[in-house]
Amino acid sequence: MKKKITPTEKIRLSDNITTSTMKVEDAMFFYNPWWTKKISPYLVKEYKRDAFYTIEKYLGINRIILIKGPRRVGKTTIMYQMIDNLLKQVNPTQVLYVPFDDPKLRDFDKVIDFYQSRILKAGLEKKQAYLFLDEIQYLRDWQYHVKRYYDRNYPVKFVVSGSSATLIRKGTESLMGRTVEEILPPFSFREFLQYRLDERITLKLDALDSLTIKKYEKDAKILFEEYLLKGGFPNIFEIEEIGIWQKLIRDDVIDKVIYRDIVSLYDIKKPELLEKLFMYLTGINVSNISNSIGLSREYVNRYLLYLKNAYFIRGVKKYAKSIEKIVRSNEKVYILDPAIINSLLNKTSIDDEFAGHLVESVIAEYLAGYEHYYWREYYEVDFIVKIRNRLMPIEVKYKSQIRKKDLNGLLNFPSLSPHTLTLSSPILYRLKNSLSSIVSPQNSSTSSSLPVESLDYLFRNRVQYLNHTKQFSR
Repeated sequence: MKKKITPTEKIRLSDNITTSTMKVEDAMFFYNPWWTKKISPYLVKEYKRDAFYTIEKYLGINRIILIKGPRRVGKTTIMYQMIDNLLKQVNPTQVLYVPFDDPKLRDFDKVIDFYQSRILKAGLEKKQAYLFLDEIQYLRDWQYHVKRYYDRNYPVKFVVSGSSATLIRKGTESLMGRTVEEILPPFSFREFLQYRLDERITLKLDALDSLTIKKYEKDAKILFEEYLLKGGFPNIFEIEEIGIWQKLIRDDVIDKVIYRDIVSLYDIKKPELLEKLFMYLTGINVSNISNSIGLSREYVNRYLLYLKNAYFIRGVKKYAKSIEKIVRSNEKVYILDPAIINSLLNKTSIDDEFAGHLVESVIAEYLAGYEHYYWREYYEVDFIVKIRNRLMPIEVKYKSQIRKKDLNGLLNFPSLSPHTLTLSSPILYRLKNSLSSIVSPQNSSTSSSLPVESLDYLFRNRVQYLNHTKQFSR
């Protein structure tokens, strides 16, 4: 039998609905100020990241744009910058921004109904609209809401962002062929240099210009020290007090990811073990981690996967002759950014010994755009990078002087192909004192006129790179 609702309950229910609606309305106007006035300069940062220009081009194709990455790297800023550009071309009511980390806005249908009836004053099927959906992982079944409009060919452009790889990946499985994705990491050193100098620098590992490298040498030497301490999270760039920005990294990034995002998503009962594991991740082997903290290999691998899915760490596989051996190999694990490492360990300055770990992590993150591995067979090489038809072994050292034993890995790196065409002499980049000094390891007093290998490598100032290349036939 259906329960009868009393007049008092009817009033209370009506009040609750009205209050709920008002909360949504207030929040919508708060997050979309351009509906009533100009967009605030505070929301639209002047510096535009490299990814901004790539993502903006995606507006011209019929795909759902998905921006992924860790917390506090600038995903929301890029959205506001895109909105700012759109407002110069379309009516402000055609642009909607919804941050789903605000609990008031997690009823998608209510948000869209309000937007259509009160702001757009038309159905989404009738009028072009741009919907920016931020922190999408907080919206349950978000993919079905987006898919519903996309599959009907409504004139709606979706730009979606999220910080949880697991939830986003589950969502995009039902959006196969409908999305274009961009991963946004913290600033690389090159981007950090661009930001500080307010000047764009456009060299890549396989497209070099030694004159440009020389142009930025002096600034790179100075700013690399700052980057090695503060890393690439843009929200702390202008904070000078070390204790303050490290607290922000711990509170806004580390604690929220470990104690809120990962714990709630995977129902972890002992988050302190996850944090303990994270403390050990400064570029060491998975087996070593297991032995150090007393966790089984199974649990270590599981926790590492959670941290990867939160865009907190990156794993590098061991180079081997067969794909099977590569897949089964132990990973070398690197934390995403120097600021995370230094904030975890309360490091207020960088000593030479500790800097080696930081620099190796910085380079591991840079190499994410390339196929790369590490190599270990008695000797070890930090990175093996595959570019076109070439393998480039790279050893990273933070020293003023290179000893003979520092070259052992490079000089013993084997021919991993039966069709080796050439084996060039190893090249040593002596960067402690000069970005452009290049010498042969066989005769360290003899300068070489060979071209420098990479702006990004050399910009990681005070690091020595030992580069020796093997070229293979197809």
